[in-house]
Amino acid sequence: MESPLPPYFVYNSKQHFLDLFDRSETVKRVSRRAIFNEWDRFCTVYDSSGGTWKFRFDNAGRRSPYDRLLAAIHNPIEEVAIIWSRIGIYALAELREVYLDALAHDDDNLMQFAEADELSSQIQLCKSFQDVLSTWRWMRGDREGNLQ
Repeated sequence: MESPLPPYFVYNSKQHFLDLFDRSETVKRVSRRAIFNEWDRFCTVYDSSGGTWKFRFDNAGRRSPYDRLLAAIHNPIEEVAIIWSRIGIYALAELREVYLDALAHDDDNLMQFAEADELSSQIQLCKSFQDVLSTWRWMRGDREGNLQ
């Protein structure tokens, strides 16, 4: 099965969430609530080769009223298969834009080790996926990363 080339960024447009993944997964541990809220439906993946991807959790048969109630009360974690679909290629400006959007909606998850203005400037200077990756790692506290 085809999947994104790691490392890759996953962006959730509904929650303005961005994260980096260093390996491609075919199975993922997710909460039942994430399945019911269709968290996967709002995600776009930007891989290191310039490809954009969508994925969905293979959760057939898990939509009963009992399951929904269980997700609201207990919210168990379970393993589900991930089904990947390549949807095209992206321009680097698109990846910078989603990074800046996640930064604009951040609740100090992204900016634990960097100031917003400095990080925003660094994102705008990125000219390649590798630059975005270096900026991400620098943002996370790896101050050895080479920035522009």
